[in-house]
Amino acid sequence: MTKDEIIKKLTTDNRYRIFCKEIGGNLSDDLFQEYILRLLNMKSEAVEKITNIDFYTVRTLMNMVRNKYDPFFKTFKQLYDDVDLIPDKIEIEVDKEKLHFLIEDELSIIKKEYNGKYPYAVQLFRAYRNNNFNFRKTQRATGINYVAAFKEIKKIKQRIKKRLDD
Repeated sequence: MTKDEIIKKLTTDNRYRIFCKEIGGNLSDDLFQEYILRLLNMKSEAVEKITNIDFYTVRTLMNMVRNKYDPFFKTFKQLYDDVDLIPDKIEIEVDKEKLHFLIEDELSIIKKEYNGKYPYAVQLFRAYRNNNFNFRKTQRATGINYVAAFKEIKKIKQRIKKRLDD
């Protein structure tokens, strides 16, 4: 495909705008325009070498949004992130009983569910919670196999969720 055909396809096919919306969020229009400008500034030979335009588009859009050295990130994303967009007041309805239950008793739920059969489950979940709910950090801290820790914590979460639903 020629450079003009590719650009025409990108501008007429709505799914490329959907890609931008999914990847760029509120910056989707700016992201799409910058991407088209980037393609227009490329040499025709380079654009014609693109074999899979969908993959190339998604990969480029993701790099534009996530790479802190990318011109798009420097001009749009970084400025957007620096602006304080959090409203002054946020109102959220919370069931105080469930919130108290979650904060105070998550380890006691595990203790009750396992009835003292598996004391390592409580210690594993405590380590998981202390490591910001990160499996890799938990694995490094405890020395437990990553897959075993993942499966056990998944079971624990299911039991807590089941208990909360009751």
